[in-house]
Amino acid sequence: MGCAMKKSIKKFVSREFVKTVDLELLRRLIDKFDAAEQLGWENLPEEDRERREAIYELFRGADETFPKKLLDALHRIMMLSNPTGVRLLHERAEAAGIKLIPDEELEDENDGRHLTPRHIALRAFLDHQEIFDQTRKVAAFFFGSKILEFHGTPDTPSRHDSAEAREAFQKAASAYFSERYQGRYCRISWYDEGEEIRIMVAHGHNATMANVEEDGEEQTRAWREIGEDSIRYHAPSGWAGVMARTLGDQRQLAALFAEHMLGDADFFKKRENEQLYTLRPVQEQGGDFRFQYDWDERVQDVQIRQIVIDDGEYVLDGRRHHSPWTHTCKDNHDAITQLLEFAPDLDLSEVRIVSMKLVFRFVINGEVFPVAVTIRPPHTATISDRTLEDAIMEHLTRNGIRLPRQADTAAIAAE
Repeated sequence: MGCAMKKSIKKFVSREFVKTVDLELLRRLIDKFDAAEQLGWENLPEEDRERREAIYELFRGADETFPKKLLDALHRIMMLSNPTGVRLLHERAEAAGIKLIPDEELEDENDGRHLTPRHIALRAFLDHQEIFDQTRKVAAFFFGSKILEFHGTPDTPSRHDSAEAREAFQKAASAYFSERYQGRYCRISWYDEGEEIRIMVAHGHNATMANVEEDGEEQTRAWREIGEDSIRYHAPSGWAGVMARTLGDQRQLAALFAEHMLGDADFFKKRENEQLYTLRPVQEQGGDFRFQYDWDERVQDVQIRQIVIDDGEYVLDGRRHHSPWTHTCKDNHDAITQLLEFAPDLDLSEVRIVSMKLVFRFVINGEVFPVAVTIRPPHTATISDRTLEDAIMEHLTRNGIRLPRQADTAAIAAE
């Protein structure tokens, strides 16, 4: 006899949020969704510590009766409740001529110590909904999984202004994800960001089922997680970047975008389309390699934290084989020097450098922001904080690690 299936609830279980958030702002959020009566807000303990503990248990115990819009809002607020999210909120607000935090809060007797990322994100949601929504869309492109990059022919326009092309892409993406994950949900949103067209593809993944204990009884729960993949396309350079959970999804989204939005299914399929990064400068200079960053006053330091080497690919008996060994060397400051101290006879020009991890230490408004960047040629640069992507790409280009886009080369020649 089968067990009844119930819709899974993505519960809000951030203890830190509940324990530190301004309760007056939280009450405003509850009232925004007319949820006070349903949650029994008036029956909560009066004492602050007990009240917060009760709120945490209330959120942690969310079930099908919990106000869905409130739950969704809590998760959206948490997405921006971090230093990067707050920086994005401030940048968007400043561009719109809006102050996120009133002057009286900045000048209070606590010297603004209550202005944590959680507080600012919640206030932005309550008082500046448009700024919050714009920032969340952008943040999805910064907080996603690693990006797979391609170079195509520069000055190839996207047909995203065509309703017919967008509908064709929507149908093709829906069909792909439905067949791959058996889900029936696929929603696509589009918007421009400077010269880039950005596309968000929300879709279901494979269903997950588990036995759980609930009120002393065994229950079966099934759910299908909604993932958010994204595509960025810069027509002047022909560059595209795709974020998705798997390499297969990344390549398929790039192919569908090329077919329906660029009119050429093979736009990104040539081998040279994926030649974006190289570690040849490290191979050629070996222990003399030093990452140059003095031209950028925002950068305090760039550390080479990790280097991975192997013997590359080779052909034996007509078949291609991968290296039988891999060596990873880590160091808090200079992994290349550490590697050569470990193996003084090693010639880096005679091995393959599989990947290298850098940590940029940016100083912004007096605060240090470390950003980890892992280079894996030929087409992947994983960046922990893509809000600083433009600066990092310029650093990589100047150091010969990022191969310049054709549009970049033309611009340099014109200077």
